[in-house]
Amino acid sequence: MEALRHILSQLPQAAEAGAGAMAWALSAGPALAPEARCEGLAQGVLRVRASSPAAARRLAAVRPELERELLAMLGAARFQRLEIRLEMTS
Repeated sequence: MEALRHILSQLPQAAEAGAGAMAWALSAGPALAPEARCEGLAQGVLRVRASSPAAARRLAAVRPELERELLAMLGAARFQRLEIRLEMTS
């Protein structure tokens, strides 16, 4: 985990969204990551958009664990919280 955190910390600010997307995929894992699209990391907030109300509930149920993993990967200077939004359909 420390090696991954070091790699992510070396990415330039312009690559912040990429670092957030990578950290999201790794922390959520193959079961949860496909249920939400990473919208980006800005000002310490990683925003993901859940594909359905059920997916949003599943993600909310494990938010503390996800936030711990994201904090370990990204560090406190880049990550403070996870924001889960619901995909809006027309």
